[in-house]
Amino acid sequence: MGVLFMALGALMLYGLLQLPERLDTVMLLSTAIAQLITGLRALVLGLLQLMAVVLVVLVALLALILVVGGLVRMVRTFIPRSGLAAARLSRLSRGQVGQTRGRPAANCSTGTSPETASSARRAAVEADWPCCA
Repeated sequence: MGVLFMALGALMLYGLLQLPERLDTVMLLSTAIAQLITGLRALVLGLLQLMAVVLVVLVALLALILVVGGLVRMVRTFIPRSGLAAARLSRLSRGQVGQTRGRPAANCSTGTSPETASSARRAAVEADWPCCA
């Protein structure tokens, strides 16, 4: 088996030695490198064009989101507000930002209110907020 491997190796080397006589290996190598560079350039150009398309699509989506958001804000401007929202808005417009009425929000995860001074007060707060009971 070893003799067969040696014979195949020797024939392959002899064939490779015959290559320069039959082919212009320098020209073959330079052509291969030029085609490789052309292919890589085409790949990079294709990726750049794809990124440009993605960028244009993202800008178009952003523009659409801004238009829809502006339209929603304009519609909400012309819809009359009712109840508590109108009262808060009127207090904001009068400059009474810090003067809010009502109780502070309860901490529903523990069932207690921020006002823990007395148990009677806590019971009244829990009666108002059934989620904390």
